[in-house]
Amino acid sequence: MMRNSVYLKRAERAKDNYLSSIERAYGGPCQAAPAAFLLVACFIDWLGTLYSGKDSNEGTFTKFVDDFMNQGHEKYWYDGKRLYQYLRNLLVHNYSVGKSRGSQYALTHNRPKVHHTSDVHGRTILNFENFLTDAECAAASYFSKAVEDQALQKRLVARVLECGTMEDLKLEVEPGVVEPQEPQATSSGSASSVPPPSDLQSSIPDYDVSS
Repeated sequence: MMRNSVYLKRAERAKDNYLSSIERAYGGPCQAAPAAFLLVACFIDWLGTLYSGKDSNEGTFTKFVDDFMNQGHEKYWYDGKRLYQYLRNLLVHNYSVGKSRGSQYALTHNRPKVHHTSDVHGRTILNFENFLTDAECAAASYFSKAVEDQALQKRLVARVLECGTMEDLKLEVEPGVVEPQEPQATSSGSASSVPPPSDLQSSIPDYDVSS
């Protein structure tokens, strides 16, 4: 039991670090929402492996979504298989969710009122902040259950022992390697040729959504 609690805490730290990295990716000057959606999908993928104790696949992802992502929702629900095929897979492999007609999801951010409604093409709209919150709540629910469920703990421990967590990856540079210094800001305040955030287009366009 004591040994299980050690690995449970390691996994919870990994969960907190994962969520922090997602928030940093989204909270940057460009609000990189497409990349942040992809990270949330991968986060759910990871949680599914802990829950099942197996390598990631459609079944582990779907099972976690169906068992934990829908708790407390009365107005909408997530279909794990659909989310896996038309969000997770398309983002991971194509960095896209398909064309307007024929795709299943439309992605947006800072528009909570349209979350899980339909746009004019019949796609389900996912608002990033809601999606992240739902994934975070699902993770909290899973870890709360794992504290009391020995079978869940056993699968989680086996997974952490097999795959480790990000805190296991410690960078050790070869002796004598000199790393370049960070670029210095120019007189204009820019450290590189990358245009300032104000010159960059929004990561996600305003979709023509249904009222």
